[in-house]
Amino acid sequence: MLKHWINEKTNRYYKIIRHPSFFGESIILMWGGINSKLGGYKIITYDTEEEIEKIIDKIAKRRKYREYILL
Repeated sequence: MLKHWINEKTNRYYKIIRHPSFFGESIILMWGGINSKLGGYKIITYDTEEEIEKIIDKIAKRRKYREYILL
C-alpha cells in the first residue's frame, strides 16, 4: 500500500509505504520538499495489523490537519 500527500502551500510531500519484513510488517515514512533533494525517512516495524492501521490513521489525520492533499 502506498499513500502520498502533498502540501501545495509549503511545497512539501509525505509518503507511507507498507513493506513486509522478517520481523513482521514495516512502514516506511518518507517526507521532504517537492523540488529539493533534502528529505528524510523512517522505518517502523509492527507485529499486528491493528497497530499498522492505527498509526496510518493517526498520520492521515495529522496530514489533513496540516492541509496536505491525499493523491
